Order: sequence, then structure tokens, then C-alpha cells
Amino acid sequence: MLRFPFARVEGLEGAPELAAVARSNFVRLRERRSTIFTTDATRFDRYRDYDFLYLYSPFPASVMTQCMARVVESVDARPRTVTVLYVNTCCHDEIVATDRATFESIGRTPHGNDINLHHLT
Repeated sequence: MLRFPFARVEGLEGAPELAAVARSNFVRLRERRSTIFTTDATRFDRYRDYDFLYLYSPFPASVMTQCMARVVESVDARPRTVTVLYVNTCCHDEIVATDRATFESIGRTPHGNDINLHHLT
């Protein structure tokens, strides 16, 4: 994501040891646009700050359902379209079940994982 002209590229990681690795990598890269939050994704309270989310098969279905509910709440609080680039789409149905998402399949990774683009409004 650092290759694109986003003002900020931030991550959410539940495992403190993986968050530490990510932070170390950003320091090594001298990347100043990035922040890694260490928290449970179902309790993250800043979804309203984002218009674009990238997910690579991050959660089991029950967690995805809760996270998408939080994203929808954030859209209700700050109306906008949230674009979700979702790779390895094992919880696609949980996103569609919000009844707020449209999606298009945009291809596959070189490893054969599906890639979907969802728009939540």
C-alpha cells in the first residue's frame, strides 16, 4: 500500500509481536505515513477515519461479522463510501450480509486467491 499516494497507511494487528515486527519494518524503511495499532479488531473505534480498507483473509467469520458491523456503524456516523479490497475472500458472505455492500470480482492473485472489491455505503 505504500506504493500508492495515500496520506496514511495504517495497520491493525491483534498480535503484539507481529505489530512490533511491522513497526520495525516501517522504521527500517524510514516510512513516516504508517502507524500500526495493536488492538482487537472488533473493538477498534476508529473505522470512521478510513475510506479504504485492505483485508487479506484477516479473521474467522464471526469476527468479520462484528468488524463489518462496526464499519457500517462508522458509515452511518460519517456518511461515505468505504472501499474494501479483499484478498482470499473466505468471509465474502459476511460482508455481503451487511446489506450495505456491493462488490465486484477483480481477479486472482498469482497464488490463485480471489480478489474482490467491496463498496459499503
